[in-house]
Amino acid sequence: MVIDLLDTLDALGVVRADLLGHSMGGKTVMYFADRYPDRCRSLIIADMAPVAYPPHHLPLFDALTGLDLDAFDRRSQVDQALAPSISEAGIRQFLLKGLYRSEPSRFAWRFNLPVLRRHLADMTGHRPLGEVDVPTLSIYGTRSDYVVGRGLQAMSSHFPRLEAVALDAGHWLHAEQPHAFDSAVCAFLNRQVS
Repeated sequence: MVIDLLDTLDALGVVRADLLGHSMGGKTVMYFADRYPDRCRSLIIADMAPVAYPPHHLPLFDALTGLDLDAFDRRSQVDQALAPSISEAGIRQFLLKGLYRSEPSRFAWRFNLPVLRRHLADMTGHRPLGEVDVPTLSIYGTRSDYVVGRGLQAMSSHFPRLEAVALDAGHWLHAEQPHAFDSAVCAFLNRQVS
C-alpha cells in the first residue's frame, strides 16, 4: 500500500502532500512517511498507532462477505441485512460507502474483501518504524483501544512533532464524531499553512 500511495502521488504529480489515514490507512501513511518523509508535508493518523494488534474486525468481514449482494435491489435492503450483525447505524453507513452498482441491477463492494480478510494479520501486525520528523496529528477515540495507553506512547516515540486530539468516540471516530473530527483536521492543517 505504501508503494501504491507513492505511485498515486507520482501519477498525480504531487510532490508533497498532507496525508490522512484511518486504521489500516493510518498504518499506511505512517510507513509511507518513514520511507518517504520528503513527500510528506504533514500526517494525520486516525485511531491507529505503530504497534501490533490482534485481528479486530473479523465480525465485520463475516457480515459483509456473508451477504449475497445479488439478492438486493436497494441499498436500504443491504443496510437492513447488516443490522443484526452490525448494530451501530453509523458504522453500517460508513461501510455502505463501499457499496456500488457494478451493473445497473447488481451491487458489489469497492474493497477487495477476500484479500483484506486473508491479509488481516499482516495489516494488524507491526513492522519496524524509525523516527519520523514530520508534523503529525493523532486523532483517537477514547472508547477505542487502538491508541489509548500504549498506542499514544508508541506514537510519541516515533513522531517527535506529534500533536494528539482525543474524541469521545470508538474506532470509527470520523463516523461517530464527524464535526469534531473535521474541526481537529482543519485546525491542524491550518497551523501547517501559517
